[in-house]
Amino acid sequence: MFFPTNVVVALIAALIYIFIAFKIPGKYKTVFRFYSIFIQVLFIIFLIVMPLFMITAQARPIFLFFHAD
Repeated sequence: MFFPTNVVVALIAALIYIFIAFKIPGKYKTVFRFYSIFIQVLFIIFLIVMPLFMITAQARPIFLFFHAD
């Protein structure tokens, strides 16, 4: 379920996005740079961690108990 090529593509896209964010001039460029780096790091962490949650969720049995009152 884990695809390392997705992480490589995400890293390339993140680097391009951050490169573009650092080229933008303006009053709020420092805030925008930190925001863009933060969002890209969260995206890459999500790409790495989400398949691990899916694997553990499939391996765990789920029991449903219903009470008839």
